Amino acid sequence: MTQRTYDLVVFGATGFTGGLVARYLHGRIGTSKTWALAGRDRAKLESLRATLHPAIGILEADSSDSQSLRAMAAQTRVVITTVGPYSRHGEPLVAACIDEGTDYVDLTGEIHWWRQIVERYHERAAARDVLIIPACGYDCIPADIGALFCAAQLPRDQPMTIDAYTRAYGSASGGTVASAMEMAASGEPLEPEDPDRPPLVHRANDVDRWALRSVLLDPWVVRRSAELRPELFGDELRYRQYFAFRSPIVAWGTVGAIGSLMALAKLRPVRSLLTRLRPSGSGPSEAQRARGWFRFDFVGRGGGREVRTHVSGGDPGYGETSKMISEAAIMLVEERERLPMRGGVATTAAALGIEFVPRLEAAGIEFGVDR
Repeated sequence: MTQRTYDLVVFGATGFTGGLVARYLHGRIGTSKTWALAGRDRAKLESLRATLHPAIGILEADSSDSQSLRAMAAQTRVVITTVGPYSRHGEPLVAACIDEGTDYVDLTGEIHWWRQIVERYHERAAARDVLIIPACGYDCIPADIGALFCAAQLPRDQPMTIDAYTRAYGSASGGTVASAMEMAASGEPLEPEDPDRPPLVHRANDVDRWALRSVLLDPWVVRRSAELRPELFGDELRYRQYFAFRSPIVAWGTVGAIGSLMALAKLRPVRSLLTRLRPSGSGPSEAQRARGWFRFDFVGRGGGREVRTHVSGGDPGYGETSKMISEAAIMLVEERERLPMRGGVATTAAALGIEFVPRLEAAGIEFGVDR
């Protein structure tokens, strides 16, 4: 890679999540690395920089202006983008980063968009030795790195099964609401194909809870990790993920809520109303974020062994997400030449590997083997 002005750039820095990422980076790396804030509004970027450090750079770029995206990408080694919904704003930046030889991380949870990016850009990114790593926040690092951590406790030369059960509490920002609306309205399948799929809601004796099959991006990403790096997940991986509840009533109530959201999201007036209620740039207060938490429990089986592991942390959507994406970007800056994948549309497990775990632990994310 040619010499760049910056090690990394935060695109969308004046948004709610982008601001959290910028503040985390300021505390984490200060000015030990060169980095910049990027977005459409220079005045807002300068206002944010004034709260951080005058040595931090500023770049003006707009997701609707491909030339500005290429100019931004050309000046940095890694782009962090928090500008969603990615189905509206993400693809031009992916293309610009590949053209300019710049690694890329984002926070998408949009299944249909993620699948499109894999299909359209993997070969192109691989040919250019560029790592495009979507879903570097709560979507989908706890699931992806958590599954890798679980798999590392099992024999690698045997097929393995990993079941993940998730619980969380947190609030949504305007960007998250907009992304959820895009995904719900897309009409794309929400679950990977699985001929042995269990009932939608069922009793999970492994964790003594009621389980609801996940409709998140996580299972798609974990399965892709196993495709990209089969040596990490045994001869064959069967991965399933569920929301875990104490009561079947709450589980079925969640089914109804998700179904209603998907139906209503197809109506433009409803999407507009929800967007107005939680506009772009807004998000939960610091006190609300302080009450947030998440936990993934993994049950792994393979080679005649069973192992139980977990990943847990604080506020999932914002506090921990800002740490996760920042640490992924920092690892790309610091460890790029030692990473096992040279390029392609990758996952954190495939591209960063088990070596990413200590960085997450240092940031306050807990990984543990329970038995």
